[in-house]
Amino acid sequence: MKDAACRPFIWGQWDCCLFALSHVDCITGSHHYSAFRNLCDDAGSAQAVLDGMGGLEQGLVSLFGPPLGAVLRAQRGDIVLYDIGRGPSMGVVALNGTHFCAISDQCAGLAQYRISRAQLAWRI
Repeated sequence: MKDAACRPFIWGQWDCCLFALSHVDCITGSHHYSAFRNLCDDAGSAQAVLDGMGGLEQGLVSLFGPPLGAVLRAQRGDIVLYDIGRGPSMGVVALNGTHFCAISDQCAGLAQYRISRAQLAWRI
């Protein structure tokens, strides 16, 4: 997470989804980041990739199975789907378990939001 705070947002290299997938790879040893890296270079092409998966939620279900029954059951290190008015995005539940961290093209570094702002969560 500390390294993520210093990296600039770049579509297709370090965007909200790749931030979360990189985290999943670190925890599980999977290779999701490399599978999705360089598939887009702006918001429009990112949306096209997501549309090809049936949307972000369906893409997450295909990668990680069904979401948890309640977002508040998410624990540190889990991933969340949220929308704060800019379309669906991914974040990672913070160590305190009450917030999640996310990156955005709207601000530098990591942003933190209350976990109750997420719509869905997946156990990692």
